Amino acid sequence: MELSRPIRLNQDTNLLKLVAIITMMIDHMGKMLFPQYPIFRIIGRIAFPLFSYCMAVGCTYTHDFKRYVGRVALLFLISQPLYVLALGGGWFKFNILLALVAGMLVVGSLHRGKIGLAAVALAASFIFQDYLDYGFRGILLMLLFYALYDKPALSFIAVGGFMFLWGMQYGGYSIGGLRFSTQMFALMALPLIYIPTHSGLKLNKYVFYAFYPAHLLVIYILCQIF
Repeated sequence: MELSRPIRLNQDTNLLKLVAIITMMIDHMGKMLFPQYPIFRIIGRIAFPLFSYCMAVGCTYTHDFKRYVGRVALLFLISQPLYVLALGGGWFKFNILLALVAGMLVVGSLHRGKIGLAAVALAASFIFQDYLDYGFRGILLMLLFYALYDKPALSFIAVGGFMFLWGMQYGGYSIGGLRFSTQMFALMALPLIYIPTHSGLKLNKYVFYAFYPAHLLVIYILCQIF
């Protein structure tokens, strides 16, 4: 399907995905193996905005949207037992892939003119947001990336402002009397999204799919050893 609007943000998505999975692994290792060092969790905040942006772009590029969503949904189901074992939190604390699937349904449906389906997916995401990693805000972030991918300046202002307000929701850190949460450090992902890069990096898409359950298995094994 041809794009109705040109993407004017960074299209070097293989590089962005690579940074996303590496920072995600750092985040998860910090949570389970090095909780005394907050730098791991700070670095990990970079991952979700990159995943959100790449998935929003992917929904516009793919020629088979149903298969694209199906692959990610299947990966969610495969990964969930490993997620529970590696990171804890119980069976009803779902891994990030469910949130990405929900966002993909919203964005992909909008892109294909299926407004009703997009509205249902958005409403369901709001109602069941407690089961989504990053909640309803994560879905809105992906929607913002999609809505403004052809307007770099406006996108940067809207996305940056949204993420700033998100980071202000909870305390934990303070600079000059301004209190903010670890989520504020997600802003570090924005230069990668808004500054074009031309790495020429080419990786098979299944490398990224395989990495998620594989890194959870490695973390589980390391936790059992140490």
